[in-house]
Amino acid sequence: MNGLWIWGTALVLYGAFYAWYNGIRGPLTQEEVEAYLRRLEESRVEMPPERVALLREFLQSDDGGEFLMVNLVRVHQGDVVGPGETTPRPAREVLDGYSNHFMPALLGRAGHPVYFGTAAGGALERWGMEDTGPWSFNGLIRYRSRRDMLELVLDPRFADAHLYKAAAIDYTFAFPTKPRLLTFGPRIFVALVLALLAALVHLVWR
Repeated sequence: MNGLWIWGTALVLYGAFYAWYNGIRGPLTQEEVEAYLRRLEESRVEMPPERVALLREFLQSDDGGEFLMVNLVRVHQGDVVGPGETTPRPAREVLDGYSNHFMPALLGRAGHPVYFGTAAGGALERWGMEDTGPWSFNGLIRYRSRRDMLELVLDPRFADAHLYKAAAIDYTFAFPTKPRLLTFGPRIFVALVLALLAALVHLVWR
C-alpha cells in the first residue's frame, strides 16, 4: 500500500500540474473576443486598425491551446534614457525594466521562454521583403492560451513597464505560431522529476 500511496500522490500532482499548464477553459467565445477588443480600445495600449484586424482574426480562430510567439528585436545602439530617468543607460539594461515585470506574470500563467538567442550576424538570406536592418536578439515565448496573452497585455499593472520596452527597442517583429513538434519541455521535465522523487521516496520508505 505504501508504494501505491507514493506513486498515486505523484500521479495526482502531475495531473494537477498538467491541467494548470495546459489550461481547461477552452477556446475564446465570440462574446469574449468582443469584450477583449473593447477593453483593448479603452486601455493605454495603442494599436493601429490593421493590427486590430489581425488580432481579431487571431482570436476568432482560437483553438484553446498553447502557441508560441516568435520575436525578433532590435534594441537601440548605445545608451537611452529610461522612463522617469535622467541618466542614459545601455538599452538592454532599460529593457530589463520591462522584462522584470513581464516574466514573473508570464510564468504565473504557465507561459515561459522556450528559446532566446543573440544575433551572430546579419541576414544571410532574404526573399521578397525589405531590408529591416540587423537584429539584436530573437526568442520564442510560450503562451498557455490566447486568453492568457490578452490578460497579460491588458493588465494595468504593466502599463508603466511597457514604457521601458518602448524606450529600449528600435524596432521589432513578432508573430504567433502553432507548435507542431516540441522535443522537450515542462510536461516531460516535471514528469521526470516527480517520477524520480517518487522512486527515491519509495526506496527510502522500504
